[in-house]
Amino acid sequence: MLLDELKRIEALADSGSPDVIKEIEALTAKYNTEEDKAVLGEFASRLMSGARSKMDEIEELTVKEKLGELNEAINMAYVARRYFGKSKSWLYQRIKGNIVNNKRACFSESELVTFNMAMSDIGSKTLAFKL
Repeated sequence: MLLDELKRIEALADSGSPDVIKEIEALTAKYNTEEDKAVLGEFASRLMSGARSKMDEIEELTVKEKLGELNEAINMAYVARRYFGKSKSWLYQRIKGNIVNNKRACFSESELVTFNMAMSDIGSKTLAFKL
């Protein structure tokens, strides 16, 4: 019975319903043996892992979407070297959200500020040319 209820809650979580937490709380009150607690703990860990993964995907897509065609139009090796003192692969790891040392690579707040400044700087340089 517990497994059936967990499947129902998993479907609820996949739908994005905010009632998931209430449902899990109700199950923890109903099922309180050590074995049930272990199953519920594992289930909660899986749900959290899935939520983190989805959040990472959203963050990854956001960086990629914001770049759009700029990724192809701008020499990212130049950006990495000039503004970060890093390699092109370091920059692409953050843009794409690659897994590095068992965690998703992403920009820190200060790196994101630097990246935005770099894009603005490059944009202002191209606007300086007038026909």
